[in-house]
Amino acid sequence: HQNKYLTRIRRIEIAASLLLCEKQIKI
Repeated sequence: HQNKYLTRIRRIEIAASLLLCEKQIKI
């Protein structure tokens, strides 16, 4: 169960980092 929770957090972190990168590139 812990693994699924960790993977979810990892996915959110990766998605957030990708969004930040896109915003920085756009600006």
